[in-house]
Parts: sequence; structure tokens; C-alpha cells
Amino acid sequence: MKKTYPSIQIEGKRISATLSLPDVPKLVSPRPKPPVVILVHGGPGGTKDGPSDLFIKMTEKLSDVGIASMRFDFLGAGESDGDYVDMTLAHQTAEYNRVLDQVKQEGFASIGLLGESLGAVPALSGLSKDIKALALLWPAIYLMDTSLTVYLADSAQEQLKSRGYILEDGVKVGRAFIEEFQRVDNVENHVRRIAVPTLMIHGDSDSEVPHQQTEKAFALLPEPKKKIIVPKGDHCLRKSKEQDLVVKEAVQWFSNYLSRAKSD
Repeated sequence: MKKTYPSIQIEGKRISATLSLPDVPKLVSPRPKPPVVILVHGGPGGTKDGPSDLFIKMTEKLSDVGIASMRFDFLGAGESDGDYVDMTLAHQTAEYNRVLDQVKQEGFASIGLLGESLGAVPALSGLSKDIKALALLWPAIYLMDTSLTVYLADSAQEQLKSRGYILEDGVKVGRAFIEEFQRVDNVENHVRRIAVPTLMIHGDSDSEVPHQQTEKAFALLPEPKKKIIVPKGDHCLRKSKEQDLVVKEAVQWFSNYLSRAKSD
């Protein structure tokens, strides 16, 4: 597997990204452009490595079946420029779209998309006809029914009033985002517009994003679709066996529904 680090800029800020390419036999010429999957992390506090390095493991297994991957840090997260306190879902959607543009500029034509947790919001908000297959992991669909409501508690609101941000688990969350997710409330309208094969995975003991969100959203999807509810699984399914299951199912999904596209 070969890794490259494309230069992606938005509004003068650098988005840190890693493009991983599967090995192709040297005798194959011209080398075909493989399918690619864009991996969108959640948060607050998430990075392009994914929860418990899930995206690193996913990248390796995708490469094994001949699929490239692009993972990236949203601004203010991981190694990207910016301050997370300025984060909004609307801007994360713009950042995702900039990454998608880069993927298309690289010549990829068969593109899959995976969003986990809050990363499902920009993934769904920016969903376009370029995407041929989709996977949503413990997705936040109904935002006011998630752990984000901790930011609305009296103690958090006092922080917001005095500091202009809320500090939670070492991450600064700004006023614009807190007001935004209350206003947005849910992204069910984007779910209703999905028209590609979609995989959904969720733990039935998720205390941050209730698994009923996946149950409700799944009912709105057209075929082909697949839903996996993991018994006793908490948010992000961090146990080794759970992650093995997530990687196996997602890789198989994309392998089934992304066709290899020839390079120009």
C-alpha cells in the first residue's frame, strides 16, 4: 500500500489528508484507477484515524481488496489547520466537499463514502451523485437526541456565557455550533434523498447516539440496504471483535458496490 498526502486547502487553511493506494502489479499497464472510499470522522474530538484507529484498520483492509481510501481531519482537528472552537456542521460539509473535489481531481470515478457518528451529518449534507455506495456507522441523525445536549446543561451554558465556548474532554466547542445543532435538529431530509446502496451499523447499548436513530433512518432507505445492530455495543464499537466486524462488513459492502474505473 502506498500513501500520499495531497495538499488540500480551503479558505487559506490546510486540511490534513492521507490518500492510501492499493498495490498494483508493475506489469499492469496502464495502471487502472481503483475505487476509493472517503472516510469522514466524527467528533467533537475525532480525527482522521477514526475511533480507536478504526480508519487505519479500514484503510488496510480496503487496500487488500484493491480499494483506495481518503481520510482527513476536519479543520481544528488532528493535524489540520484551524481551531475547533470555530467548527460548524455547515463548514464541515464544505470541507468534505473540498475533499471530494480533490478525489475527483485525482481521477477517481468510483467513489464510496463512510461517515461515523457526527461525521454522518456532513457526509449526508454533502451527499451527491458522485457517491456510488454509502456506509453510516452509529450515525447522528436526530441531533437533539444525542449526547450533544450536554452542551445545553446549565453548567455548560454558564461556561459558554463567561468564556464564549464550552470545554468538554479537552475540546473547545463554540457558540456557533451549539446554536447550529439546535436549529438543525435532524438530517432526516437528507436520509430520505439517499439513492445508493447503504450499510448502517450501530451498537444497541450506545449511550451517546441511541441505536433507535439507525432503526428509524434505515426504514426510510431504498434497497439495496443492510442494517447491523451489535448486541451490547456502545458508541463507536471500540472492542476488538466489534471493530473486526465493522471493518469486515464495510469492506465487503464497498467491494460489492464499487466497480473498478479505468484511469483516463
